[in-house]
Amino acid sequence: MNFDEEYQKLNPAQAAAVDQIDGTVMVIAGPGTGKTQLLAMRVANILKKTDTGPGSILCLTFTESAATNMTERMAQIFGADAYRVAVHTFHSFGSEIIGRYPEYFYDGAVFQPAGELTTLEILDEILSDLAHDNPLTATMNGGWTYLSELARTISDFKKAGLAPSEVSQLLTQNLAFTAGITPLLRKIFSDKITLATVEAAGELLQTAEKAMAETPRLPFSTEPTLAEIFTHSLARHLGEAKTTNKTKPLTEWKKLWTTKNPHGELILKDDKLSQKLLFASEVYAKYTDAMTARGFYDFDDMILRVIAAIEKNPDLRAELQETFQYVLVDEFQDTNDAQMRLLRTLTDYDDNPNLLVVGDDDQAIYRFQGADISNIRQFATRFPTLTVISLSENYRSGAAILDLAGNVVSQISERLTSADGSAKQLVKKVNFASKVRRISTATREAEYDFIAQEIRQLLDTGVDPSEIAVISRNHKQLERLLPFLAAQNIAIDYERRRDVLGSEPIQQLINLGLVAEAIARGVPAVIDEYLPQVLAHPAWQIAAFDLWQISLNAHEKRLNWLDALSAEPKFAPLVAWLQTVAQLSQNEPLENILDELIGFASPASPAWCETFSSSDPSVSETSYTGAPAEPSLRTNLSGTSG
Repeated sequence: MNFDEEYQKLNPAQAAAVDQIDGTVMVIAGPGTGKTQLLAMRVANILKKTDTGPGSILCLTFTESAATNMTERMAQIFGADAYRVAVHTFHSFGSEIIGRYPEYFYDGAVFQPAGELTTLEILDEILSDLAHDNPLTATMNGGWTYLSELARTISDFKKAGLAPSEVSQLLTQNLAFTAGITPLLRKIFSDKITLATVEAAGELLQTAEKAMAETPRLPFSTEPTLAEIFTHSLARHLGEAKTTNKTKPLTEWKKLWTTKNPHGELILKDDKLSQKLLFASEVYAKYTDAMTARGFYDFDDMILRVIAAIEKNPDLRAELQETFQYVLVDEFQDTNDAQMRLLRTLTDYDDNPNLLVVGDDDQAIYRFQGADISNIRQFATRFPTLTVISLSENYRSGAAILDLAGNVVSQISERLTSADGSAKQLVKKVNFASKVRRISTATREAEYDFIAQEIRQLLDTGVDPSEIAVISRNHKQLERLLPFLAAQNIAIDYERRRDVLGSEPIQQLINLGLVAEAIARGVPAVIDEYLPQVLAHPAWQIAAFDLWQISLNAHEKRLNWLDALSAEPKFAPLVAWLQTVAQLSQNEPLENILDELIGFASPASPAWCETFSSSDPSVSETSYTGAPAEPSLRTNLSGTSG
């Protein structure tokens, strides 16, 4: 293929996005509308119409596979130059910048990525040094109650693009607002809500509006303040209550925003949350200092450290902005605040930078990573002169499927169509017929039986088996369908790409390795985090009562799980084995440790090892049937030090 031929195939909206190579453009693109082709063609057009080199074009996406697909598509259009275009995930771009400009990071020192054990070990040490009255020092069964939650919270702080001091500033601002508004809140909302409450709430709204006017957005934040969110929410619900002359809207608002403290007093939920997060921000600051002192960085640092370096060093900012003269972002709806902040540092040289983003708010698959539709909404505010182009021609599905999908997504309240009326209704560009049937069954088994019978009928009428596909949410559902297909004598082609490292036996093996390493380092919190998970698996053949007794002893005697396990004579061989593995882990290569953990190194191995290495078909489904992949794992890890 070549550019001219492919350009003739573009529809008018796609061509408009490809043609406008300068300035800020937002493309609203639903599934099947040709986003990858559009991005590849736009890069080709930039190279064709300007003297920009391939290395001065930056394409950012969210998965390595998407980055690979984009590069391959560009290579089909304009050849080898495609491999010189900077195509990255956000995190690989951060890693690339740290590697290319080491003098701006860690004072030029070479840092190493931190594993999960290192993270938990550092947090364990920080918690041990906190004052005993700090709520984060709560313990259960000898372990820190909030250890894992703290690790997730720190990751969330980083995904929000916030340094420890910035988190502290935001939370302090939140608490100042809640402290000012709470006395009047209690006066009006402590009792049952009546129509008189509706009138009194107007005073609270006036107070909130005044607080909102006096609470500026902090320089590093583009998000609304808590005062803004509170005030707008109260105004909306109060308006509904006055319009309907009913108390229900204010009752819903009270349920949404308030709770009670241990003294039974009404408080804002955000007051309670902000207090807790403020303690977490102190741990975040100590964690950041400890990681730097030990020469480690974690996954989220790849973006946050780059943001900090660019904002702190004008010469680095100028260098990167000069290098990457055109920036294109795929799946823009999935950006979190840290990624948005990185984009701002790369493009704030002008009010109308050469920046194109492609996104669809109906497909926020990374929302759990902090992605937010508000990023799409705020983009127009940040760049008021941008061009918005909507792709509505779908090349993948028939009309029935598109109509059904449209009816479903129209019920989503947080979508761009609902926000500003942008046209996003997809229309078909393919001419094959499509039909959608919705079948409800009483049980899962009835559903699987229905599917199998439907396929059998199709085959009996002469339909080619290769024209029939079964799609499910996960592999577990497909596996449960298999016996029903077999009962109908239906041959299947079931392809499943197995991720060995993500499989259950390997995950258990990793947890066991973390336990051994924690024993060797003497980190009780990590032992208590993973040893219960390991021993609870049926492969160890430990009775539920015994596990309960170990947990009870650990709690009552304030022991860690290893010490509680040691107190039971029948578990003495298991404890001795764990201690042996822990000792070996400090000196032996990883291949040898794997042999020991799996049971290949010693004939005297626990029941777990026998289950892992068993080839007996009678081994139950809960056992480790993933062992055949283990030799490949050992081969790949051979020679790696423990």
